[in-house]
Amino acid sequence: MTAALAIILTALSVHPNDGPDVDLRIRVEKGKVVAAIMMNLVFCDEIVDVPRSDKEDLAPDEEEPLRSALFAYFKEHNKVRIDGIEVTPQATRFEVPEPEHSLLPLFPRFGMRALFKVRLTLTYAALSPPERVNLVWGPFPPDYALGFENDAPPMEVAAVLLAQGEEEVIIFLKEEPEYTWHRSDEEPKDRFLHVPVSKGKPDSRVQVPMVSGAVLAVLLLWGVFGAVTGRMRHRQGVYGRAVVIGLVVAAVAWPFFRVAVPLGAADVDVPTRQEALEIFRPLHANIYNAFHFIEESEIYDALARSVDGELLEGLYNEVYASLVMQEEGGAVSRVTAVRMSESDIEHIGIVGDRPGFQVRARWQVDGSVFHWGHSHHRTNEYQARYSVVETGGGWRISGSETLEQKQLEATIPEPVRPRDREVKKK
Repeated sequence: MTAALAIILTALSVHPNDGPDVDLRIRVEKGKVVAAIMMNLVFCDEIVDVPRSDKEDLAPDEEEPLRSALFAYFKEHNKVRIDGIEVTPQATRFEVPEPEHSLLPLFPRFGMRALFKVRLTLTYAALSPPERVNLVWGPFPPDYALGFENDAPPMEVAAVLLAQGEEEVIIFLKEEPEYTWHRSDEEPKDRFLHVPVSKGKPDSRVQVPMVSGAVLAVLLLWGVFGAVTGRMRHRQGVYGRAVVIGLVVAAVAWPFFRVAVPLGAADVDVPTRQEALEIFRPLHANIYNAFHFIEESEIYDALARSVDGELLEGLYNEVYASLVMQEEGGAVSRVTAVRMSESDIEHIGIVGDRPGFQVRARWQVDGSVFHWGHSHHRTNEYQARYSVVETGGGWRISGSETLEQKQLEATIPEPVRPRDREVKKK
């Protein structure tokens, strides 16, 4: 590979573009809508006029004037209505990341202004979980990155919308700057597939009334002792009254204070091969469904529905690492699709010390990372051996061994454009 070709390929993978550029991410949460807007200085200069001592840089004392100007601009030009009510934003965060000066040669036209970035986060508060969110995007600077010197067309602004565990790329156009999101009846927890329960027989148990049994045992022992020693003949009246009182107490306490005592070991039926597959496939799918949640604690709780406790942390780290795109700076991709291609049962019986089975599976995972108006997609294929056991909470994956993994040609979904989008409705 020649040095020139290497520079070209590197430039194509670097963001932002050599022109006005913006990375827009919108999250619909339980009590708010959050818009995180990352812009380069070229973009900022196209929408606000804030003097700088050095046009190629942003001095520390110039950050606050720029933040105020950007906030005022977006407050006026970008509109967010939650359930029909227009909401005034709060500027909850403003950051100025350190630019990577080594990449400056990749921006020959606008130089540091294209490389230098600022991030403004706007929060729109809601009184309750939003049912409908209407978004109107305002700035569409000229798209000089297309190579125009003059009369450049307005930018198409791509954004990623994350709501209810689903990620969608939408595109705002100057002639169609509006998008409306509707809450779906399906929450992330509703995407979990049903896992068949065990068909094993329960333990044989008997309910023992502890208080009644103790009273009757005392009366019996007292009677035997009195008969053997001859004392009962001299105190028959006392014994008779004690028996009556004891029987009354035993009768009253009979329904209460019971303890289940097993009569024998559980008679567990291991699944057939077909039943084992019907158990494994939803368990495996639910591993990736867990990553539709945002918070790490929520992901762990969701994974616990499929994974045995001792394996939980290891499998979380394994799946998380598989979603990291090193070629995109270590960004974590969102799972867009999982396809099981093979699943073969290798063993049914006792796994460790519990009823279960082992299965070898092959599957593909589609993932995507969005930044600076671009989506990067990747499809990986994996083969692994899993152990599945029966626990007190149902079937769980108790062990995994990765046998093979490779990257395939990515499956690329189409972004949603205003002119051809189908609005989601309840």
